[in-house]
Amino acid sequence: MSHAFSFQTRLRRASGLVGAVALMLGACWAQQAHAEKLTIGEGVVVKFGPQAGLTVRTELRTSQGTVFTSLSDDAVAGQTSPSPATAAPGDWRGLRVEATVPPGGLQTRGLVLRHADTALHIVGGTYLLELLDIADSLIGIAASESAVIGLDGLSLNRNGVGLESSQDSLVSL
Repeated sequence: MSHAFSFQTRLRRASGLVGAVALMLGACWAQQAHAEKLTIGEGVVVKFGPQAGLTVRTELRTSQGTVFTSLSDDAVAGQTSPSPATAAPGDWRGLRVEATVPPGGLQTRGLVLRHADTALHIVGGTYLLELLDIADSLIGIAASESAVIGLDGLSLNRNGVGLESSQDSLVSL
């Protein structure tokens, strides 16, 4: 059974807490979070459980050092489960951006995506993405349904597939 929820919020790292996890999304209560408008502050770490992911339909704004990763990623913001864990590619679904997001509604400068199935899936729309760091995922970036993506300062490391583009999409590096 797939559950979804919508929210409009801002996530900030509490002052004085280095590497604090602001939000954990687990498959036990949310298969995918559907963000209407989400702003995430500098250095915030969001950890996702198995089969969890984030679908953006209106707006996503992240700040430098924002990290989306696996709940099992003890290397970022420390251990979050009762026992030590090791993250692996495909631990969570990833970030999906729908064509309904206006070009100015996706600002991810300095975003880090780790250990996802498809770290970033752009489904239509036109976007310029700067300083993305995508690592340790099955697929780094997927572009489909006539997506037009400009990438500047992209880092793709240790992904099964770095960039996957369907015939009708255009990706510029």
